[in-house]
Amino acid sequence: MVAVTGLGFRTPRHVVALATESFIFTYPLVLMELTRQQFTSTTVAGELLAPLNQFAHLREPPSAPVTPVVNPHRDALYSSAWLDLSHGPIVLSLPEIADHYFTMPMYDAWTTMFAAPSTRTTGTAAQTFTLVGPDPLVSRDAVDPDAPTSLSVGPNLLRAPTNAVWLIGRIQVAGPEDYDAAHRLQDKFSLTMADGQHGHAGPPPTPCDRDLHFLSPPTSRLERLDPAEYFDAAARLLLANPPRAQDAALGKRVAQLHDLVNHSSAGGAARDERVLRHVARGMADGLAQIEAAGRRAHGIVRNGWAFPHDPTNARGDHLRRAATAWTGLGAMPPGDSLAYTACADVEGHPFRGDHDYRLHFPAGAAPPARASWSLAVQEAQSFFVDASGRGVLSSCAVRYNDDGSLDFHLQREFPGHRDSQNWLRTPLGPFGLALRLYWPEPAAIEGRWRPPPVCRVR
Repeated sequence: MVAVTGLGFRTPRHVVALATESFIFTYPLVLMELTRQQFTSTTVAGELLAPLNQFAHLREPPSAPVTPVVNPHRDALYSSAWLDLSHGPIVLSLPEIADHYFTMPMYDAWTTMFAAPSTRTTGTAAQTFTLVGPDPLVSRDAVDPDAPTSLSVGPNLLRAPTNAVWLIGRIQVAGPEDYDAAHRLQDKFSLTMADGQHGHAGPPPTPCDRDLHFLSPPTSRLERLDPAEYFDAAARLLLANPPRAQDAALGKRVAQLHDLVNHSSAGGAARDERVLRHVARGMADGLAQIEAAGRRAHGIVRNGWAFPHDPTNARGDHLRRAATAWTGLGAMPPGDSLAYTACADVEGHPFRGDHDYRLHFPAGAAPPARASWSLAVQEAQSFFVDASGRGVLSSCAVRYNDDGSLDFHLQREFPGHRDSQNWLRTPLGPFGLALRLYWPEPAAIEGRWRPPPVCRVR
């Protein structure tokens, strides 16, 4: 392959390497945009979709995985809103939330969490936050994303690093009997423009077939983009959401690659088709690295439980940021929630519904959470939904033994009345467990506490 005039690409290896680097760098940015398109492809707010600057509220915990959230909470109701701050500030109003743990992380177009109002961080009183976009006269580096509180330039004034913002809130619920109270709280969430208007139309919603929303997650749509489509989107989004100063050189290389792809796409010669194949190979290599890193991101396995890495602390590592986006956008800050997952017993045998298991917490060793915690069962590829409602148990509903210890009975059949309160029904085939802590204690965040192993008893 000869050099492309003015672009300095000399060898196929150079093009492949640059495409790999550029794909990993821009993957979170493009994925966020595809997700935004999918979840704002409507003119009426509903449970999953809503126009820009309006909330969509899930009225029950998801009974199946909800794109883009992977392993969503079984004991929380979601409220999601995609904002466009380019038309001016938007005021977020939250009611008093005294009896439920809540959190509402905010993410910019690069998936950076820049603020996270919650019971833990901002308290339970009614409150408002004014969100403003980046000042065009102020460098993006003037905002330190490692310290969300530094974004407050006035009382409850939050400066977002980009005009595109995603709010993904959760309200914890104790069970179906708690849904109505949580709905009343959701109904009091509001987004108001600075001029008093409730939301605005913004750009018309991107057409998105309803079946595509449910059957084709943004990660799959991204993987189907060819080099021209992908780098056209990346270049456009880079202009609207400039990278930080330390990434400016990489941003320029992405622009160069975009020019190379456009040159090859317009040329039509066999030599140009080879260029596109080299770029496609680099994209495939980048995706393979992202997926491998995403699978490793579950963290260290102890006692059969995967302890997660901090999913929000990936700002200086492009691969880790991309892997976090691939694994699931909108991860909660570890200070608000930690999730441990297990799929095998203490001897390493995968969980199966034709066996019975026991999870025993010694006295004084229950999950260390200041708010609450829950244990949920899920099938290998989806949630386990059971009419008896025995798929998830919250800490407020469990029964401790006389000595202060705690036993969970994980089995398909009813264990008897004595053990029924701490019974989780398991599905027929393979399954997994998710232990989630809300407002975890430092011992959990720092990895000094770990769940005990799950033992097979039959």
